[in-house]
Amino acid sequence: MTKHSLKLITTGFEIFASFLVSMGLSWLIGQWRGWPKVYILLLGMGLAALTNVWILIKTFRKL
Repeated sequence: MTKHSLKLITTGFEIFASFLVSMGLSWLIGQWRGWPKVYILLLGMGLAALTNVWILIKTFRKL
């Protein structure tokens, strides 16, 4: 495996982990605030999208 392919594999794991953390954080905030499940899902997907874009920008600047 090349250096670039290993970096892309680890980036995939980072994206998956950030998705799980974003959804878990939004679930905790939503439960605490008493929000409907749709709002929790929208918050989690929004947080995941922002963190994933940040991870991809960070990764492709280093390649």
